[in-house]
Amino acid sequence: MQLARTKKKTFLVDAEETDVLEEVETNLAKEIRTLWYEFTPLEIGCDEIGAWIPSWALGRHFESGKSTERRPELGLTILTGIFGSAFCASLKYYFQEIQPTLKLLPFQLYEWLENVVTENDRDLGLIHPVLPDQLPNFLKGLDGQLREGSPPDLTQSDYMGFMDAGAELNLPYYPLLRRDVDCVIALDASADSQVNSSLHQNLAKASNTSAPKDLWFTRAEELAAKRGLKTWPRGAAWPAAVQTSLASNGDTPPVFSPDSAADAANTKLAQSQETALAEQTEKQESTEGREMPIALTSENSGRHAALSACEVWIGSSRSTETKSSRLDELDEAALLRRDGIGIVYIPLGPNEKKVPGFDPFSVSTWRREVTPDESQSILDVAEANFCESREKIVRLLRAIWMRKRREREEKEWEAKIARLRRNLGANMR
Repeated sequence: MQLARTKKKTFLVDAEETDVLEEVETNLAKEIRTLWYEFTPLEIGCDEIGAWIPSWALGRHFESGKSTERRPELGLTILTGIFGSAFCASLKYYFQEIQPTLKLLPFQLYEWLENVVTENDRDLGLIHPVLPDQLPNFLKGLDGQLREGSPPDLTQSDYMGFMDAGAELNLPYYPLLRRDVDCVIALDASADSQVNSSLHQNLAKASNTSAPKDLWFTRAEELAAKRGLKTWPRGAAWPAAVQTSLASNGDTPPVFSPDSAADAANTKLAQSQETALAEQTEKQESTEGREMPIALTSENSGRHAALSACEVWIGSSRSTETKSSRLDELDEAALLRRDGIGIVYIPLGPNEKKVPGFDPFSVSTWRREVTPDESQSILDVAEANFCESREKIVRLLRAIWMRKRREREEKEWEAKIARLRRNLGANMR
């Protein structure tokens, strides 16, 4: 038995039992982890395990890779229900979704809820109030034929559950990572894209907290590192977070130079776990003696700075690249030197010039009815935001086009040189 002490609490811990429970918890987390299944008009499957079937075969029973029955393909209405089954998400995702609204609660109550979620982060991530839809497992019987690292019991069960992938990554960057794309233009109309809304900012100010700025960029970067993709824009985040942290501390953006893709993914995971552990410890130690939020002053109001209608980043495969990946911070020479993926992110944020006083955040997932005027306002805001983004998009696409033209000309020149050398060698003989 061991007696573990903290500053304010004392726990009686059985070291051997703790080790066994941690091992069981680790194995359980590996077995029940979620996998991203990609659906196209031609095929459906998972890149992580390397298994695919024709789209029309989804819903059939399979054994060792062969269909054991003949039945019509699933209707689009059923598939749409699966694709949009956001309510099958975990309790952890539920809290993240309604967190802006919860900030309207009294400060002490909101802080208590936040602490409960933080302290039970892993457990809440495993609880699904609404169970995902069950379909026949087309991987049954494929023992030893899936990619290394696949869940061990994936080929044993008769059914598998499918749910909205937004709980894992609410923007479909992941399927594009294996397609060698040059540019991704993300038009994000999801509820968590509207962190720039006036209501969202007022909620953050009222609770003396910062509005969420990550919006799945960290998760997308982790998945890119896991696949060994070095051209994803490193450090892509909201400009409010970048500008305030760099300006106040005078630091330069971190240099990402992993020795390998696996090291990069492991390092990212370790850093995120250490950060989460530190935040949880800090919250636990500060549970008592909380103070009410102070009024927002001009000194700390910068972290709530409004976002532009469009943000653009471009990656680089060079590990020695130290400059920011934001398009606004790159001159033409630096832009043309980059060989990575271009990311254009256009959220559905308010546009006071086009539709004064309208906040898209007011038309959220939880609204059952939307008036015709609100629908038109949403269309007007989306169109205006895209039009205002035209200059940045054209600049990025022009740089990517010039880069590809230069690469093509270099290959053509190398081919001409090789052909000339062959002709000279033949003439000399």
